[in-house]
Amino acid sequence: MNRFPINKTIFITFLFLVDWISLPLTASLLVPLSIEQMAKQADWIVHGTVINQKCIQDAKGRIFTQVEIGIHDVWKGKVNANPLLVIHSGGRLNGRTSLAHEQVEYKSGEEVVVFLVRNSRGEAVTLGLCQGKFTVWNEKESKQVCNPFHGISPSPASQGMPPLSEELRRLMLSDLKAQVKGAQP
Repeated sequence: MNRFPINKTIFITFLFLVDWISLPLTASLLVPLSIEQMAKQADWIVHGTVINQKCIQDAKGRIFTQVEIGIHDVWKGKVNANPLLVIHSGGRLNGRTSLAHEQVEYKSGEEVVVFLVRNSRGEAVTLGLCQGKFTVWNEKESKQVCNPFHGISPSPASQGMPPLSEELRRLMLSDLKAQVKGAQP
């Protein structure tokens, strides 16, 4: 005898709806920062290219990733080394994966602008998790940038989204740099 008279289809639909409704709640945990806010909070802002990254495990067993960024231009702060070493939690090491929700992701060879803060050990960490990294690409003879909240990736249509107006989707590298410089005292 079935102790739970609920139809399996209804139950699965219920679970799907609970999961779907909870998506906006988890996404709302990351409070969007304006470019001006990030520029004021950052210890360093650099434009560069990701050279290399490697995962390391500390003495407590935590996995983290070291990212080397070859610097093209420093927009804020004084950088004492080139490449600059940036640290973030998570990664994959020896078959173990450690993930952090909304953590920044870097790819070797990727051109970026990064807003960085100093952690308690004095290491460079991306500000606001994924918000502090802008991907840079060439489009129509100019450099464009985007992160999850500013600008939009090169081809919204390839992501199943309708095309946006040029005004809404474009954020040029030069405009980002001007906004950063305008936010500094």
